[in-house]
Amino acid sequence: MKKLLGIAAGALALAGCATEHQAYHPAAWYSDPDVDVGKVTTVNQWAEQKGAKVMWINYPRKPASSGN
Repeated sequence: MKKLLGIAAGALALAGCATEHQAYHPAAWYSDPDVDVGKVTTVNQWAEQKGAKVMWINYPRKPASSGN
């Protein structure tokens, strides 16, 4: 009986970690207004299509506007 309970508890623990793939909404995660969210989205989607994963160390900044 203890073995059955252990297996059931393990199955529930693993099932709790398996979540549905969430839609990618980078704007909800990045609060810095200088981060180029469009570029982050494009690069992450491209990498996902190619089977890679991007780990950003420094997020890209928006290009500085030339106020001439």
